[in-house]
Amino acid sequence: MVDLGTLHGTSSTSGRAWGINHGGDVVGLSRNEANTTSQATLWRGGTPGTAANLGALVEGGFSSAYAVNDRCWAVGESAATGGNTRATLWRDGRVEELARIDRRRHSRANDVNNRGQMVGHVTSFVGAPSTEGMAVLWQGDGVVNLNDLLQEGSGWVLRSAEGINSRGQITGYGFGGQTRSFVLTLG
Repeated sequence: MVDLGTLHGTSSTSGRAWGINHGGDVVGLSRNEANTTSQATLWRGGTPGTAANLGALVEGGFSSAYAVNDRCWAVGESAATGGNTRATLWRDGRVEELARIDRRRHSRANDVNNRGQMVGHVTSFVGAPSTEGMAVLWQGDGVVNLNDLLQEGSGWVLRSAEGINSRGQITGYGFGGQTRSFVLTLG
């Protein structure tokens, strides 16, 4: 085991690692260089001392990366204007807000596969996917409500998509009489 360190570089600040790709690149969050907030962090090859600040949608704002694919695209969430959080993609040195559905203020991307498909949820309130969230898929420039892919009358409401592999299989949780986990395969 190794301590990856933080952007701030001291042992008195905190950090979390959330995702790793096949090349050993690790993403998560750590206290920023000024020690004012936590920001999305990339550790190349999982090597201590290589912490790179991925940035945020709002300069100096909170951000966190939850997953990274083999192209080193990272996804997560970032503070946006008005105190809302937005699903975020970091790629090629840029930070991008992902599309939202029907004016929902908060969104979070939980995973990205090697095809560039991303999954997560959108909600009206931070931390609300279990009660009113909507599981979504981002691909290309668009966003899809995964509930629209279900057969009518299925009795399911998909609240959050948590993972996606390169075969298009999506995991998450929803409500089907009670909270249940699911695997949804894209056709």
